[in-house]
Amino acid sequence: MNYKYKDTSKWRKKGFKSLGNVAVVIGSNILTMTSMDTGPLLIGFVQTVTVVFTIIGVTRAVHYFTRPEKDYVVVDDQGVLIDRGPFQSKKEIPLQQIRKLVEREEVLVVDQKAKADGLINDVEREKSLAFEQHNSKETLIDLDNITSQDVQRLKQEMKERVGTTAEVL
Repeated sequence: MNYKYKDTSKWRKKGFKSLGNVAVVIGSNILTMTSMDTGPLLIGFVQTVTVVFTIIGVTRAVHYFTRPEKDYVVVDDQGVLIDRGPFQSKKEIPLQQIRKLVEREEVLVVDQKAKADGLINDVEREKSLAFEQHNSKETLIDLDNITSQDVQRLKQEMKERVGTTAEVL
């Protein structure tokens, strides 16, 4: 079964941020080329770097804009396939390697200096579904990326597929 990315404004924001980064790179290139009197070797280098960063930025933007249409997790008879984003291969976990499936909520506390008041604690909650494997590796699924209904369906499907050989908590 396929579980798609949750359709949120987060992906559009990341897509626009990538396009903004491309605009900054191109603007920096234009500013550099108009203000510098350099040789052809440096001009070629700057142009090449600009083209590379532009291609990467546009690719990332397209990826983020189309992310809600893409599969985040795919479960089949062989195993689980988890998408890790652009420029990274998908993570594959064979079903026989899964030892435990655990839903976690981690609280991250970040200390930040305030003006004269001392420290402010920023609390972030990070929910994930962890696939613990027999080889002591662990793979996480970010639960903010899929709907709560998909989380329940995924856990139910994993119980059916590996319930006799692994714990699903």
